[in-house]
Amino acid sequence: MLTKFRLVDIYLGLDAFTAQLKLNHTKLIKTMLKNFVIWSGFYALGGIVLTSVITESLNKSTFADCKLNISRDNKACIQVLKTGNSFQQKQVETILAINELKGI
Repeated sequence: MLTKFRLVDIYLGLDAFTAQLKLNHTKLIKTMLKNFVIWSGFYALGGIVLTSVITESLNKSTFADCKLNISRDNKACIQVLKTGNSFQQKQVETILAINELKGI
């Protein structure tokens, strides 16, 4: 038989259990959010690195195509002059200037 005291004990026990579940739920949400932010940062960083590698690879292949036929009309040379690094741009500009002096 359940007495009033026993019912109160059960109620208080359930109330404490519910409070503990809410606390665990809050901790779980905080942990999930923290993990989401961390992994999002890793994915963003990975995307930046991958984009940088691809861009540099494209710049190198464009520069190689430009070196095969250096002229102002060559699309690869135009692209190098727009987006290449300073070393590539200076090389192409120098060779274009020399070709103009030679009359090529």
